[in-house]
Amino acid sequence: MLYSKLPEKYLNNLAKETNFVLLETIKCDPENFKSFLFVQPVKILTANSIHEIPKLFEDIETYLKKSFYIAGYFAYECGYHFIQKPYLAKALDYPLAWLGVYDKVVVFDHRLMQIENEYFIESHQEINNSNLEITDIKFNIPEEIYFEKIKSIKKYIISGDTYQVNFTGKFIFNFVSKDPSEKGSIISLYKFLREKQKVPYGALIQTDEISILSFAPELFFRIKGDKIITKPMKGTVKRGKTLDEDNKLSEWLRNDEKNRAENLMIVDLLRNDLGKISKIGSVKVNKLFEVEKYQTLFQMTSTIEGELRDNLTYYEIFEAIFPSGSVTGAPKIRTMEIISELELEPRGVYTGAIGYFAPKGAFREAVFNVPIRTIVIRGNHGEMGSGSGIVYDSDPESEYKECQLKAKFLTEPLETFEIIESILWDEEYRLLGKHIKRMSSSAKYFDFQFDLNKLVEMLREFEACLERGRKYKIRVSLNLFGEIKIEKFPVDENQNEKLIITISDVKTNSNDIFLYHKTTKREIYDKLYKKALSEGYADIIFMNEKNQITEGAISNVFIRKGAKLLTPPVECGLLNGVYRQYILETNKDALEEILYLDDLLNADEIFICNAIRGMRKCELHLPM
Repeated sequence: MLYSKLPEKYLNNLAKETNFVLLETIKCDPENFKSFLFVQPVKILTANSIHEIPKLFEDIETYLKKSFYIAGYFAYECGYHFIQKPYLAKALDYPLAWLGVYDKVVVFDHRLMQIENEYFIESHQEINNSNLEITDIKFNIPEEIYFEKIKSIKKYIISGDTYQVNFTGKFIFNFVSKDPSEKGSIISLYKFLREKQKVPYGALIQTDEISILSFAPELFFRIKGDKIITKPMKGTVKRGKTLDEDNKLSEWLRNDEKNRAENLMIVDLLRNDLGKISKIGSVKVNKLFEVEKYQTLFQMTSTIEGELRDNLTYYEIFEAIFPSGSVTGAPKIRTMEIISELELEPRGVYTGAIGYFAPKGAFREAVFNVPIRTIVIRGNHGEMGSGSGIVYDSDPESEYKECQLKAKFLTEPLETFEIIESILWDEEYRLLGKHIKRMSSSAKYFDFQFDLNKLVEMLREFEACLERGRKYKIRVSLNLFGEIKIEKFPVDENQNEKLIITISDVKTNSNDIFLYHKTTKREIYDKLYKKALSEGYADIIFMNEKNQITEGAISNVFIRKGAKLLTPPVECGLLNGVYRQYILETNKDALEEILYLDDLLNADEIFICNAIRGMRKCELHLPM
């Protein structure tokens, strides 16, 4: 299924709005394919102290009965009201809960590219991120204090008070913008970050006090009619470098006993929570230990559902399940006491809930997520929560480093690139099946939309502009949104010149995922290849951080050693070239073997190969 992106005009137009809520599905799937925009509220509901929460929920019910939509956030600290320990809640400098009351919602269907309840869009100015900067980032817990906190948690675990504590801190930073419109700069930051963190539950909320930018993968609860579903996340592993590695790591996570045990602990907690508000015998675990893919990691999820008891209020539902057990630990109440004791500052929106309630009619509906990758900005200052689940065998040093790494989300540049293929056309597309398979594999790895049938049809139509009797390099490029571009370049027939290659003094890193995929992100290769060409070389060969031979800028490398034809394994950090695959499959003497510079210097013959030129013999000249 191909999904379209929310039109930019809706985001750009928010610069003139206030007190709005955008709930955007950035990563679509069969359950999440609509985005919701709430603008121009008729009323703002807030709870500024923990004692105002019951009245807030009374107002929610009143407006829902009057056919209004309600959307916004609940801070984590609201949970201390629901566990009847309000004195444990740290004070926030913005409302504990903020909800707008709206008479309608603009809905965008990403499958059908359709808008429901369109609202007037004025002429808008394009908003980009060129004028914003995030500076002075620091974590609010010094390393030595963090280690002491982890020691305290482990003491509580040993004494039996808790099994796991989700311990968090926050990054504090300055938000600098040259944009005269503060809201414009907030929107540009959201647009920048959403491309880096594609999740089902994106949110941009603007209140009179704060701006909230949230990129959450986890569903807190979804209510449709009398059914409630919750989908906790617990258990992670980093992504691999290729689709094959991804598949192996995904399977490892699915079967890893430690991750399954942690996931099951939270599943049991949430089953118990749902049991408080569900009809007897209706709570069940639909899906256990599923694995979901995100930009940098795999997350383990489980799905629990129940049939709600009759005539429940939303206050009663929140009282039973808020906050999610996935962001506290287990058992929930005692662990929340420990969190209040050990964490330095209030969490705020982070790990609370963001979502909406639909008007009450014949069919009840509400969806809230757990905001775990969430930024709160006030003026020129911002904060972003960061934490992890601490168990008895957690290593404080690695946990602290993991927290620090999460700041990269704010500071690392956006990786914009296209997936490409270079195909030889010689009266027909040569090795086309292998090219398509590789592009499809990379598209799946990077979550690019890809319509195989569309590509095949476009290639078929493109043949009409190719001259028979000539050879062409056909360049196919695919962008994130599934847009395909095809270009042609005549192939020079002169194959008789003596080929000389050289060695690069720039080392590659075998952990760089882009080495394993054919993309436009190849700046170093392009720069050094251009220089090598100007010096008369046919290609330049690279080595990795272990001084192992990898590949050329535009070629794979083979050497002849006696009867054997050897090429470096993909794991060294190289593209599994289409012609390389062809040689390994069709030549019984062709093998993978780790190679070093001495192997090239002592080889009987050296070859470079790619899909356009095939296999060509060459000589190696070392740089002076």
